[in-house]
Amino acid sequence: NSSSSSSTTPLNSPLRSPYQSFYSKDGSGFHSKKPTDQEFLDGIQPIFMMIKHKDSTVESRIQAAKMLCDVSGKNICYLELEAFRTECVNALKALLNDEDADVRQYAVMATAAFAELPCYVELILHSSILVAMFELVESTPSHSEAYATAQVRRTAASLLAILSKSHPYIVKAELEKQHCDVEGWLKNTSVLSREEDLR
Repeated sequence: NSSSSSSTTPLNSPLRSPYQSFYSKDGSGFHSKKPTDQEFLDGIQPIFMMIKHKDSTVESRIQAAKMLCDVSGKNICYLELEAFRTECVNALKALLNDEDADVRQYAVMATAAFAELPCYVELILHSSILVAMFELVESTPSHSEAYATAQVRRTAASLLAILSKSHPYIVKAELEKQHCDVEGWLKNTSVLSREEDLR
C-alpha cells in the first residue's frame, strides 16, 4: 500500500538505511568500513523499534531476536557502549516475556549469547531476565509443546546454572525476591547432576 505511514518502515524493512549502511544481508556481518560508535547506535535502532513498536508483528519480533543473536558476535567495542547495553537488556526482557513461544525461543538464545560477555552479567543478574529464565525452566509445557520447547528450556537452564556457579548468592537473592522456589529448583538440579554423573 503506497499510502502506508513511514513510521512503519522499520517493521516492514528492518535492514534499510541506516542499519543496512554497515550490515551485510548475506550473513557475512559488518562491511569492511568500520562504523563509528554513533553510526552503530543509529544503525541498530531499527531492531529495537521492531520490538517496541505498538504494531509490531510476531515475525518482526522473531527477526529482531535473531538479529540480536547475530549482533552479540560483533566487535566488543560496540557491545560495551552503555547506550547499547541498556537498550539491549531492555529488549531482551521484552522478548523473553513475549506471548509467542518462537519469539521467546530466539530471545533465550540471544540472552545466552550476551551473558557470555562480562559487561552484561551484572545487568542480567539484576534484571527480570533471571526470573524469566527461571520460569521457562520450571514451566510444565503441554505434551504437544514439550518437544518444541526442550532446547530453549535446556538453554535457559544452562544459563541459570552458569550464573549460579559464578554468582550463587546474587542469583538466589534475586530469584527469592520474586518468590521463586529456589530451594526446590536447586534440589532438582542436584538430583539431575547426580543422574548425569551415573550415566
